[in-house]
Amino acid sequence: TGDNFKLRLTNGKVSLPSGATLYFVEGTMTATNLVPPLTPAVINVRGRGKASAFLELLDHKPLGLVSKSNFDPARLSGDGTVDIKFDIPMQPGLRGDQVKISASAKLDNATFRNIAKGMDVTGGSFRLGFGDAEISATGPAKIDGTPVNLSWTRRLAKNGADSDEIIVKATLDDKRRGKLGIDLSEYLTGPVPMQIKAVTRAGKIDGVNVEADLSKVAMRLGRIHWTREPVKGTRASFDVD
Repeated sequence: TGDNFKLRLTNGKVSLPSGATLYFVEGTMTATNLVPPLTPAVINVRGRGKASAFLELLDHKPLGLVSKSNFDPARLSGDGTVDIKFDIPMQPGLRGDQVKISASAKLDNATFRNIAKGMDVTGGSFRLGFGDAEISATGPAKIDGTPVNLSWTRRLAKNGADSDEIIVKATLDDKRRGKLGIDLSEYLTGPVPMQIKAVTRAGKIDGVNVEADLSKVAMRLGRIHWTREPVKGTRASFDVD
């Protein structure tokens, strides 16, 4: 209408080079100010399928959102919905770097392999974000059967020195600590809500911060016959290099 144009997609599919299929369930293209020399256009599409399919699409030229992050798509599996947005200044001689691309996804029944050395995350319900400066995954999941809330962010550096920030929040009781190989039964009993924040560079842990709420924990040091019942407001915080 007038100097505006809008196109709506109701369904479709894309067959990827690997043979996988991603189904589009909706999409729109909106262009405003159709008078030259420049027409701003926005394309939004939503697809559904396997994580491997939409990661392959996000990495297809000219997108390349996965490769430039050095993320191995084989680490992530599940079923989900992906939203992709293109901001295009439609004009003669348009260059690829003038097109802004962003994407987000909702992934269910997800597995995130090797989030840290030897540690897999399963049963996840993640929100994923893909941008020029970072990619991220956040949401509830399980580590070795223990419910956690997970936040993983990879920040992309122009010099290739990318870094990962991993934040895990969980409440660990005696049984869950033992299952994870953290046996502190000689010193304390009771549930411990905690947050673990780790930064990795080049695949190696660069630093870890731990914050723990010890309000419901009974403590003891048997060697000196010292005990203490739970005290509200008791907290602990420490760093590991």
